[in-house]
Amino acid sequence: MSGRDDEATASESDLDDEQLKAVVAALQQEYAKELPAQLLEVERAYASALEQKGDDHKLEEATQIAHRLLGTTGSYGFADISQVMERLENASKALLGKTQANLEQCQIDGLWHDIEEALAALKRLQS
Repeated sequence: MSGRDDEATASESDLDDEQLKAVVAALQQEYAKELPAQLLEVERAYASALEQKGDDHKLEEATQIAHRLLGTTGSYGFADISQVMERLENASKALLGKTQANLEQCQIDGLWHDIEEALAALKRLQS
């Protein structure tokens, strides 16, 4: 290959990287526009689960939303929100498995407190 061919290949590669960065940035901006509605959805789901602590179905629904947002927020570069979703999901899964784990009431209360703290952290991130 001649030096000129190497330069052309390098320029094309740089252009592709720049185009990719632009596409990723556009996707992140689009996701950021939709994110507040998704965060409201998770907040409402957990508020419902907190109101009806004995209803595992409500907690399962909230956990599914947190799991989805854990993945998407991490993928789109919202690491802080992704970490909160991970906290929510982990506490929820522990609560949903409480019968197998034979948790004591103080442990269950602690997990619900973890969920409340994670939701408070989420609100702080949004302000």
